[in-house]
Amino acid sequence: MDYWGYLYLYTQTRLINLLLTPFRMPSKSQLITALAVFASIFLSLEGVKAQYYQHQNYWKLERHELAFGVGAINFLGELGGRDAIGSPFLIDTELSMFRPAFHIDYRYRIARRIVLKAGFHYGIIAGNDALTNEPYRRHRNIHFKSNIYEFSVKGEFTIYEIQPGSRYKLLGVKTRPRGGVFYGFVGVGITHFNPKSNYNGEWVTLRPLGTEGQNFDDGPDPYSLWTPVFPLGFGYRTYLTNQLSLGIEISHRITMTDYLDDTSTNYYDNAAILAQDGPMAAHFANPSAPVNLPGSDGPVNLNSTGTGMQRGNPDNNDSYFFVMVTLTHKFTPVRQKHRGKIRVTRKRGGKVIF
Repeated sequence: MDYWGYLYLYTQTRLINLLLTPFRMPSKSQLITALAVFASIFLSLEGVKAQYYQHQNYWKLERHELAFGVGAINFLGELGGRDAIGSPFLIDTELSMFRPAFHIDYRYRIARRIVLKAGFHYGIIAGNDALTNEPYRRHRNIHFKSNIYEFSVKGEFTIYEIQPGSRYKLLGVKTRPRGGVFYGFVGVGITHFNPKSNYNGEWVTLRPLGTEGQNFDDGPDPYSLWTPVFPLGFGYRTYLTNQLSLGIEISHRITMTDYLDDTSTNYYDNAAILAQDGPMAAHFANPSAPVNLPGSDGPVNLNSTGTGMQRGNPDNNDSYFFVMVTLTHKFTPVRQKHRGKIRVTRKRGGKVIF
């Protein structure tokens, strides 16, 4: 701690002792001194406190943290989306497809404003062309869902910190810590997924069916059920107690696959899929259904699902994002809880602890 930090603590200690000590009336000179000290603190409070907190090292005693989060996950890819041709990023979000999600992170503070965190995220992503009124998407009529298991390591950095309020305890009464942190993070990880679709009430795994011709020599290669993932996002966290904080976090996941929804390239010859892999594979390869168009007398086929025609868009990989409410707990070693603190003990009454 530097000179200003010690001065700040010393002046507050002297002032509190002077004004709160019972059974003794302060003299006129002591009152004048107290008022002068109070005025000096008031005039320079923000600058002194800022320097104190910038140079203090309490974070070294609280390096280890554990965070739990609950919230929602949503999918960004070919299926479903808004009533328009597929658009990138959040513009294409289908709000009804939000599904529950949770996460757990172990956090290690390597500097006062930098945290390294390793964690696990779980959620269920889903998409359904029947939810959009864009005619070609609705005619395609593909749907899916998949569990997401994500393991990642992220670096978190403070963007802006609201300094906490009083940290002292008077006569056994603890003041509530105040303040908060705006932060951002980036990282790397790996995600496991496995798209499924409903067939007569049963959820069927799609990858073995080769819906885009993966089971044929002249078709695309089978896709992996694992993908590298690159998390990035931002959040805000406010302090509830010295050990607990509550926050909200929004994060996006960039992946290296376009098959989270089993849809990426072109339609394969459906007759060949039927002959080799059976009716279920043929159904999921091309489940297209007639759609109603303005001015038409009834549902019509758009003739957009024939062999070689576009089924997905391999130029844009799939992605997903989380919205989480997170509770974080700091772990302070018992032997270090009172290290580095200044204690002022009165003859009668309680302690003043800074």
